[in-house]
Amino acid sequence: RSAPLAALAMAVPAPESIYDPEVVAELRRQFQEADQDGSGEIDATEACAIFARSCEEGASEEEIRKTAERLRNQLDTDRSG
Repeated sequence: RSAPLAALAMAVPAPESIYDPEVVAELRRQFQEADQDGSGEIDATEACAIFARSCEEGASEEEIRKTAERLRNQLDTDRSG
């Protein structure tokens, strides 16, 4: 049988034990910036905004929003979210 999920979660080392503290801090900063609703998760809308922002450097927020929306519509063909 496979190990219970709790045991698997405990087996994963803390990011700070693998990466430099500066790297972990930067990743957390980027995650918090991307997690616009503060839910602790990056949903499809937020993920599409990340991709749109990285593809269109210097774009206005409105251009990024439109690109993110088009991307989400292309990926979410059944509109399930």
